[in-house]
Amino acid sequence: MQEKGKLNLNQRTAVRHKDGPMLVLAGPGSGKTTVIINRIYALLRLYGVPPEKILTITFTKAAAVEMETRFKKICPNIRGVHFSTFHALFFRMLREKRGITLESVIDEGRKKAFIRKTVEEYCADCEDIEEMGDVFLMNLSLLKNNLDNLKSFKPRDMKLQEFLAVYKVYEEHKRRNELIDFDDMTAMAYELLTEDSEYLSTQQKKYDYILIDEFQDINKAQYECIKLMAEPKNNIFAVGDDDQSIYGFRGASPQFMLDFEKYYKDKGGKTILLDTNYRSAENIIRLGGRLISNNKNRFEKDIKGTGRGKGSVKFMLNCSPSDEADGIADMIEKLHNEEGVPYGDMAVIYRNNLSSNAFAHRLILRNIPYYLRDNTYNVYDHWIAKDIRAYVDFVDNTDDNDAFFRIVNKPGRMVSKRLLMKADTLSGSVFYNVINADDLTGLAEKNMRILYETVQLARKKQGFERIKYIYDECDYEMYLEDYAAFKKCSVAFLRQIAAEVLSVGREVSDTRLFGRKLDEYKRNITGKAVKARNADAVTLTTMHSAKGLEFGTVFVPSLVDMIVPNGSAKLRGETEEERRLFYVASTRARDRLIFSSYTGQENGEYVRLSPFLEEIGIKTLEENENDRDKGSK
Repeated sequence: MQEKGKLNLNQRTAVRHKDGPMLVLAGPGSGKTTVIINRIYALLRLYGVPPEKILTITFTKAAAVEMETRFKKICPNIRGVHFSTFHALFFRMLREKRGITLESVIDEGRKKAFIRKTVEEYCADCEDIEEMGDVFLMNLSLLKNNLDNLKSFKPRDMKLQEFLAVYKVYEEHKRRNELIDFDDMTAMAYELLTEDSEYLSTQQKKYDYILIDEFQDINKAQYECIKLMAEPKNNIFAVGDDDQSIYGFRGASPQFMLDFEKYYKDKGGKTILLDTNYRSAENIIRLGGRLISNNKNRFEKDIKGTGRGKGSVKFMLNCSPSDEADGIADMIEKLHNEEGVPYGDMAVIYRNNLSSNAFAHRLILRNIPYYLRDNTYNVYDHWIAKDIRAYVDFVDNTDDNDAFFRIVNKPGRMVSKRLLMKADTLSGSVFYNVINADDLTGLAEKNMRILYETVQLARKKQGFERIKYIYDECDYEMYLEDYAAFKKCSVAFLRQIAAEVLSVGREVSDTRLFGRKLDEYKRNITGKAVKARNADAVTLTTMHSAKGLEFGTVFVPSLVDMIVPNGSAKLRGETEEERRLFYVASTRARDRLIFSSYTGQENGEYVRLSPFLEEIGIKTLEENENDRDKGSK
């Protein structure tokens, strides 16, 4: 048989595999889709397998459509091969046996709106309703995708009682309206296959060969379903990269790949490595290998390139998050104007979705087109932005009671709710009513006097100087530290958000225009983004959404400890997944990879560089300073 396209030895071995389970370890840029397409071609042409007996599964509709399109290009006259997502596969099964229709599946937009409303009602201490809604949905997916028991489930990043309260309301809402969601679909398919042996038998006879793309993204419920459907022939062809398993919050784990050999050992299971990276230059490949080798829970690999060039790896060290965003935007402009690099061949890949705003902000100022890969959170509408805006509004006008109520106990000034409610019943400024209250005593009285003096001093300053003075002297930084400690999240990231909000203040000479400027950027971030990725525009994307993409030039910014790796994940002991995320971001680059970090926050506070930088040979800040000291002697 002549393969469609030139294949290397390992690719050809995988493609021509006939019967039994095979795990294909497909490193970055190793041609995994080419292998899957040629594997189907081999089954049809070399082994005479009927097309309707072949099932190819991936995770997104777009990926399934792309794979089917590529297959039709090499086999235009063959019909009957099944290309499906997991959800489409399970929906078909539930429609056949449970009568589920499309009308039975809750719309994702309505689902999020319902959860947001429920979270607002049951999560009293929540600053960011949308963020907490996403946290709940993440936990809901973990619960169902891991086939966990509700009684023993321990949610991440939210209180158990809050999770259970929202869960009860949501499940009752679905039951009352006869609805299911995508997570239910997977769990129900598993129940169907384990409880209905007759139906399981029909599914086992339906497909002789099952191919799975992006196998590292599979969760327990999906894997258990596939194992059942593949029996007794066990012709599973699983293609993926354990080093790119980055969806732990959905229940994915590299352990499923690591256990594949063990589970199928007595069933003739084989493993093959696609070890040639056709995407990246040599230095980028070597750097990625050096980084990911620090993970213990993985297959050892020696990925090689094609010798097409060394490539460039650089590190930018900035003074602050604002300087970093400016520096990256300047370099993008320079690469385009002086070296002719298309905007569309450049990407900024960051750990947190909110980081997109800082880079979009700078690109807008330079009239550089950009494409937002994700439905971005808007940092200018974040609760931190609302807090800083309220402080500025309050200093401008102490009669602004809404602003005062928002900031009075940020940080905690010990002013009780009872006293605030009493002051609100009186006419005039609640702020002055509180200060003049007879029952304002102790620390609360001292703190309110300090706030009063700070307001008077702030009013002697103008523009950004006033905004920065308010932020520093009102101890809002202390509030962020307390919040991070309470939520067990990264204070470095909260400070980064604050820094971006404060940077907008540099553009106004009158603080009364600060809120209007924030509103302008809130509209512009999504409004000025181009709508199609194939346009000549810089891609702004998270590390999660970058998987599967490639660019000539990649910037990976904010390499600060507790941002990369993420603070919450680090505290949960998930540093290996964070390292895999960094690996994914780094291996998107073909020719030019630029890492970036900063030494301090806008308030001058020192930050620690990401420990991952040292792992790839970039020295810590302390070592750099020591080297400079030695050189000056």
